[in-house]
Amino acid sequence: MNVRLVTGRERLRAIASLAWRLARAGLARWGFIGLGREFWRYLKDHRNLFAGAGSHLVALEDRGEIYAASALPPVSSRRFVDYVLEEVETFNRRRPSPLVFALLSVSARCPFRCRHCYAAGELQAQGEALSLDDLERALCDLAAWKVPSIFLTGGEPLMRRDDLPSLLARVAGLDLAFWLVTTGWSAEVTLLRRLATLGLRGVVISLDSADVEAAAQSKGHAEALPTAIAAIRAAQEAGLIVSVDTMVPAGSPLLSPDGYEGFLAFLTRLGVHFVNFFPPHPSGGAETHHLPALPAADVHRLDALMNASNARPGAHPLAYAAVVWELHRGCVGGQQFIYVDPQGGVRACPFLRGTAGNIRTERLADILRRLRAEGEQPGCFAAFAGLAGRRRTEGPP
Repeated sequence: MNVRLVTGRERLRAIASLAWRLARAGLARWGFIGLGREFWRYLKDHRNLFAGAGSHLVALEDRGEIYAASALPPVSSRRFVDYVLEEVETFNRRRPSPLVFALLSVSARCPFRCRHCYAAGELQAQGEALSLDDLERALCDLAAWKVPSIFLTGGEPLMRRDDLPSLLARVAGLDLAFWLVTTGWSAEVTLLRRLATLGLRGVVISLDSADVEAAAQSKGHAEALPTAIAAIRAAQEAGLIVSVDTMVPAGSPLLSPDGYEGFLAFLTRLGVHFVNFFPPHPSGGAETHHLPALPAADVHRLDALMNASNARPGAHPLAYAAVVWELHRGCVGGQQFIYVDPQGGVRACPFLRGTAGNIRTERLADILRRLRAEGEQPGCFAAFAGLAGRRRTEGPP
C-alpha cells in the first residue's frame, strides 16, 4: 500500500533525522550559541509546533514523504526544516509567519448545500467565474512565494473534473503539493490516480457524522454519507492520504468522550489518516442557518479530547482543529495561509468578510504583498465567547 503509518522505532528514527537536520540548518543560520538560544526560547513556549505531537506519522511511500499533518510540509523535507526555522524566528523575533498553504477555489458550483458552507454566498448555478488561465497564474504566484501546499476547494472542485488534470499539468514543474477538498462527489479511482501523478498528495473529504440522516441534513444531500465513504475508498485505492473535515456544532455528541471515541473508531475502520474538527463560524451558510458558535468550554473540551487521542498509540486518525490552534497562537489568516474564493476574491481567511483583491483583475503576488503587510487579522475569536481574552494572555510575550 502506498500510504502507511509510521510508528515505534521507525517514528523515532524519523524524529531523530528531523532533529539532526534542524540542528545542522540552525547551526548554519544562527551559529552554535544562537542555535541553543533560539530553540530553548521556542521550546519553552507551550505554543511550539511540537507540543502535543501525535503518536504516529503518515508515510506516502511512493514519494518518500512523511507527514505529521496535511496542512504542513512533510517532516522528511527541506521545506519542513525551513518552515520550522522561520517559525522559531516568528515566535522569538516577532517576524511575519511564513505562508504554509493556500485554499484555492477552483469551482463556483456544488451539487451539495452544506449548512455551514463558508462559500455559500459565492456559489453559482452554472458556469465558472475563474478560467484555467486565472488559476494557473495564481498557482505560479503561490509557487514564487514558496507556498508548499495548495488545497483545491470550491464549491465542489470535482465539478471541474475534466479541467483539473489540465490545470495541474500546466504547473507540473513548480513543485507544488496538492490536496483535494471535496464532498466526495464524482471521486473516481481513475481520476484520482491521474491527479496523483500530477502532484496530488491526498483528499480532504467532508464528513460530519457516521449517521446517514444526520450527514444528509448537515450536507444538504441525501447521499452525503455513502458518497463520502465511496470517495474514501477510491482515494485509498489511488494511493492517497485521506483526511476528513468534520463540523462540530454546539451540543454535538462529538464533544462527549463516548461520541468522540465512537466517531474516531468509525473513521479508523474506514482507514482515515487525519481528521480536522471545525465549529460553525458566523459567515456564509452558518450565518444563514443561524448555527451558533462553539462555546469556549466546548473548544477546550475538544482540545482535551484531541490531545488524549493523539497521544494514544493505534491506527486511529490524528486529530486537529484550527480553532484550537488559533486559540493558542492567534489568528494566522493572511500569515500562515490565504484563501481565494470561488469568484476570485482573495481573503486572509474564509471566515473573514471583505477581500484584498481579485485574481481575475490583479496578480495574486501583488495582493499577497498588501495582505501580508496588514499583519495579524482580527480573527474569529469574538464569535467564541471568552476565547479572545484568554488567547492574548496565555504564554510568554
